[in-house]
Amino acid sequence: MRSTGKEKLKPPPEILVVKSGRVRAGYRIGKILFGGLPDSQEHRAVIHIIGEHPGTMHHTFSAYISAPGVGTWKKAGIDHNITRVVSGIADTDIQPEFAAKETIEIIAELWKE
Repeated sequence: MRSTGKEKLKPPPEILVVKSGRVRAGYRIGKILFGGLPDSQEHRAVIHIIGEHPGTMHHTFSAYISAPGVGTWKKAGIDHNITRVVSGIADTDIQPEFAAKETIEIIAELWKE
């Protein structure tokens, strides 16, 4: 995702899928996609959707949100300190519609930092 102005988000034209990936895979993807952009102050976001508790009937997942400025994506060693999470998303816990709104609010908050 990228910012297109005040509080507006624009999703990418494609969605990447990583099988058996972890949160750090999203950091590498962010660095590859955004690390070469010229404006270090512009913010770009990666939302990693990761399934939780495989084998249970809850079918939960979490949204890991990384949304720093391009200057951070350029650095080596991006770590969990730039990431926020909405966890427990499922039909038996946090409803996906609520989680989507919460994710957008978190991105807006991170982009104010």
